[in-house]
Amino acid sequence: ELSLTYTADPRIARLFGGREISITLAARNLAIWTAYPGDPESATMLFSEAGADAYSDNGGFPQARSFSLRVQIGN
Repeated sequence: ELSLTYTADPRIARLFGGREISITLAARNLAIWTAYPGDPESATMLFSEAGADAYSDNGGFPQARSFSLRVQIGN
């Protein structure tokens, strides 16, 4: 997850009827940093009789990237 917030000058906030204004841009699920060949968030751990661990994706869908923009005006 990554988010950036910009707090604008109070003069800009007054144009929108407030004393302060901030704008936040956020993004989720931008990249996967792992050596696992599938999607680790959709993987299920399996146990074998030999005691070795294995993983299976079970056909699940990876989580989608999402973006949000938030504008907050304070009085």
